[in-house]
Amino acid sequence: MKPHFISWFLRLLCAFIIFPIFAYSQAKDRYQFDKVTREELKMPACSFEPDAPAMVLGDKGTINISSRQDYTVIFKRRIRIKIFKKEGVTNGTFEIPLYVNNNAAEDIADIDGYTYNLVNGKIVETELDKSSIFIEKSSKNLRTAKIVLPNVREGSVIDLRYSVYSDFPYEVPSWYFQKDIPTNWSEVVANYDNTFIYSYKIQGCIPFAINYYACKNQSEQYDMAIEYGGYMLAVSKAPSIKADNYMTTVKDYEACFKMELASYIRKDNSAVNFTNSWDDLITKILDNFNFGKQLKKGSFLKEELQKFNKSDDEECIKAIYESVRSKVKWDGNTAIFATDNIDKVYERGSGSTAEINLLLLALLREAGYKADPVLISTRSHGKIQEDYPLLSNFNTVLAYLNLNGKIYLLDASDRHVAFNQLPEKCLNGKGRIMNRNITPGWVDLSRQEMSVETVSTNLALDDKGILKGTVQIAYGGTKAAAIRDQLERKGEEEYFKSIKAEDPNYTFENLSFENLKDPDLRLIENANISTGTPKDNVSTIYIPLIPIEAQKENPFKKEDRIWPVDFPTKVNETISTRIKLDPSYKIEEMPKSITYVLPNNAAIFHCNITYDENSRIIIILSRITINKTQYAPEEYKDLRELFSLITEKHNGQIVLKKVAPSGNTASGS
Repeated sequence: MKPHFISWFLRLLCAFIIFPIFAYSQAKDRYQFDKVTREELKMPACSFEPDAPAMVLGDKGTINISSRQDYTVIFKRRIRIKIFKKEGVTNGTFEIPLYVNNNAAEDIADIDGYTYNLVNGKIVETELDKSSIFIEKSSKNLRTAKIVLPNVREGSVIDLRYSVYSDFPYEVPSWYFQKDIPTNWSEVVANYDNTFIYSYKIQGCIPFAINYYACKNQSEQYDMAIEYGGYMLAVSKAPSIKADNYMTTVKDYEACFKMELASYIRKDNSAVNFTNSWDDLITKILDNFNFGKQLKKGSFLKEELQKFNKSDDEECIKAIYESVRSKVKWDGNTAIFATDNIDKVYERGSGSTAEINLLLLALLREAGYKADPVLISTRSHGKIQEDYPLLSNFNTVLAYLNLNGKIYLLDASDRHVAFNQLPEKCLNGKGRIMNRNITPGWVDLSRQEMSVETVSTNLALDDKGILKGTVQIAYGGTKAAAIRDQLERKGEEEYFKSIKAEDPNYTFENLSFENLKDPDLRLIENANISTGTPKDNVSTIYIPLIPIEAQKENPFKKEDRIWPVDFPTKVNETISTRIKLDPSYKIEEMPKSITYVLPNNAAIFHCNITYDENSRIIIILSRITINKTQYAPEEYKDLRELFSLITEKHNGQIVLKKVAPSGNTASGS
């Protein structure tokens, strides 16, 4: 009895620490999967999101985990969706991932689907044909089940149920309560036996209608078939959630429930632990042949390392870093673990993010530096929850050094970033240092990273109303890396075409770059520009206040936002424009200068507009400074107003009038 008691105590402790438990009364609006009704088929729109193309009427999942059945995990789901508009018809197609690893696999079965339509006042039911179910091989370890429901159109209600049988107790399906369409009701029940102990994680910006924990012999409300213990969670009237500007990923904010195996009990009552703490996770990773063991394999380049100047630490570290990224090209795969030995990766000349940066770490260690791997999650993968020591939090690895208090964070898989600068995709909160002797063990990934852009435009307006001149744009920080990446992917010719497409009113000639191949220097773009056609018979002309690189649209269109605004870096953007007017024109109207500052100088917009009558030169100076990367939802309205003013000013125009041939002088206004 003792081992089982310890198991139960640990499970209960784990649940209460990681997952606060509250019992709610039976939710009144819980969706029941009864027969599809005429009212549902006639429903014109979602009551709480009227513009939605479709809505989930009900979504119910059950996760049963037991060592006493043929499959360890059985996941059953039933979902019913109402289609309102043509754009919503795509919700009639489902894709379910199925994992495969050696002799273990996930299989889908019990598929049953129907589409309901109202035809001439009668409910017509169309059953899913088995020929509309496809199993496709997506990769070595992944198959995808694709299910296409029949006869889906505007007004339809679709109903699908299926089961996934899995041999992977450590890969329990996550449950997402929100989708890109609104959800009327979504619930999940997880039941498990006393063989397993899981870590649990819930997140979301919406309240739960049901948040209930129960164990064996408790009153089993909500119809939970509890074998040993279980959870039930549900949400009601969940709004849709879609990718938004300056958001890491939807996954960071959608309401969801996740489980990760912490340990299980063998038949002899001994425990097999997985990851219960950060120390456990670090040990597990460093003992892995495809991770920690690779860090000891740098001796194959021992002779090569002797060439580097070790009298200057930074120079030596940079030389090793440049050697790796010039020799080994990123193959497009993002990973934590290597799939090949690092000597073979070096010989091949290509590798994943893990293989390249483990190679870098191994060589740094071979050179005598105390370099450590850092696990991170890229922005598209989602934010790390520091309280949850879960390997699934992460998706790639970097190199970390601390030399006399100076921190180096290196990613040799990106050839476009400056030394000791990270790619924008990596700027996502903190990274976990894989060394248990370093306290607190976390490193800030953003540090002082900055996106810098300086635009200098020098123009002259001739007597025909034509603007001609030069533009120079200097890019620094992450902005420079992004432009270099575009140039490599598109090529200079396609890149120039895209520039011309963005500003069709201008003709660009003699486009060129400085420092293109040196990421440690600012990237400088030069061009000659001209605009317009002769305007002999036009008495009024309009000149854009910001001719090049203007903020044309406000990226924050919604009035409210329930999740934070997350800029990858701080921003420093300066646009300087100088326009010399021909004497045949005078200023009729010109926008006024403005300065707008958010509380605590969190962001500043300054636009100064002056005109010198003697030199006949207009000077416009626009400066946007974003001084922090995270803005809470309650700061959103001020930030939105800031960008509204920027957009309004950048879209402003200078109005010029043609003066009479008598030679009247222009005057400012």
